[in-house]
Amino acid sequence: MQLAEKTEYTDAWNSSYSRSENFLFLPGDEVIRFVARFLRRRMDINDIRDICPGAGGSRVLDVGCGIGRNILFGQNMGMTMYGNDLSATAVAKAIEWLSPQIGTDIAQRIVASDIRTLPWEKAFFDHAISD
Repeated sequence: MQLAEKTEYTDAWNSSYSRSENFLFLPGDEVIRFVARFLRRRMDINDIRDICPGAGGSRVLDVGCGIGRNILFGQNMGMTMYGNDLSATAVAKAIEWLSPQIGTDIAQRIVASDIRTLPWEKAFFDHAISD
């Protein structure tokens, strides 16, 4: 993708999020199924078990996180969630929405970036999701 194309997409996503068109608050069905099948499964109200050994506390990147619906779900499942989105507007909304629920450190774990220019070192994440 050329820089001009990236700018076009970035502007389009920022514009869409500034109109509140993509505000989704519940986790995606596919993400719920993936987590329950491969990472962690809720067995009871206070019982979450690892399907993948060590999944609890693992670092998971939500690629194209939007306002963070899957980040909140992953945190509630006991994983340390990170996110990126092309839209700085979406990232700002995610931080605004998630900080009271997750904590202010979430602001350092969600970034506005292209997937090819993430600020974390190679092999930093244990898993990645994208919805």
